[in-house]
Amino acid sequence: MDSAEYKQDMARYVWGFALSVVLTLISVVVVAGGLFPGIAWSTIGILGIAQVVTQFWAFMHLDLSREARPDLYLVLFTFLIIVLMAAGTVWVLANLASRMGMGDMSHQSMHMTDDMGNAATSMPGMKGMDGSN
Repeated sequence: MDSAEYKQDMARYVWGFALSVVLTLISVVVVAGGLFPGIAWSTIGILGIAQVVTQFWAFMHLDLSREARPDLYLVLFTFLIIVLMAAGTVWVLANLASRMGMGDMSHQSMHMTDDMGNAATSMPGMKGMDGSN
């Protein structure tokens, strides 16, 4: 490694570190300061994507150059597999929840019903639910 290449790599590392620190501080200020309350999640997501791109460019040396392209393809393929696995998991769990009749659990209360779906005042084996037994 010659001196010019070393200086170029060191400049890339310094820029990457500085950009990472700035992006992290902006994220902290947005969350801790309560800035952009309506779009805070979107802002953090965009800053997170910028952070990932910065990390790949500065420290993993992934860019659009011809030498780095095979490594970039491997990273993109890995990202695709992770997205497919996560989306498949969410899909299966949502399907399972809908089949079990769970739906939106935040607005439901616990009601006791018999096997026919009728409201039960008392069930066999359960004493004292309606004051009887």
